[in-house]
Amino acid sequence: VRDGHCIFYGEDGLCQIHPVKPFHCRRWPLHPSILNDENAWLAIKADCPGFRKDASYREVVRLVRSKIDQLDTIEKTKKLVNITCPFDLLYERYLERVLEEGLNLEIGLNGTILDTYSCQDFQRVQDALAQKGIRVSIHGPFTDLPLGSCHKATRMATKDVLIKAMDVATIFNSATMVIHSGFDPKHHGDDHEDWGKRAIQTLDELLEHARKATPPITLL
Repeated sequence: VRDGHCIFYGEDGLCQIHPVKPFHCRRWPLHPSILNDENAWLAIKADCPGFRKDASYREVVRLVRSKIDQLDTIEKTKKLVNITCPFDLLYERYLERVLEEGLNLEIGLNGTILDTYSCQDFQRVQDALAQKGIRVSIHGPFTDLPLGSCHKATRMATKDVLIKAMDVATIFNSATMVIHSGFDPKHHGDDHEDWGKRAIQTLDELLEHARKATPPITLL
């Protein structure tokens, strides 16, 4: 506090860190102190043009308690859910919004993401997320990656791509990564038994890499 005001209170009368201000400040003017002290309500009413001047203290307490419960529920929900976002959209468009809202993430790595972005790009985003305490899980790439392909070269390429995705998962300290088998009944149905055996072999090799990762990665 400086001169009776928050140090981020600007000369223009506005918050200088509004996009990232803490939850305690975002609740203003619905401040919990109103619930216990009518003088707090009178002080806030004098400062905030949004309150009706003829509103009774009882009315305001009822409103504040309702709104605080809603806000607390939203904050608790944010901690329980992960929002899915492809890394390219996160990097190019939504990172600031995610940081502002404190949303936990499932980051998608499908398509050309692994070929487009560098380890430095992934690390830069992780550093920003970690500062906000945002947890990350990874959804691995899946297009054109059949674990049980009849072509050995295709299986090796699939494994290499998924190992690269696991290396990115370690940058984000993700303990899990979702993967897909790539099985398509239309194309692989007649060969499903052998396809499955080859897929299990590929998966065993991926699991070995996942166990050695830091932290170890559970493939889902």
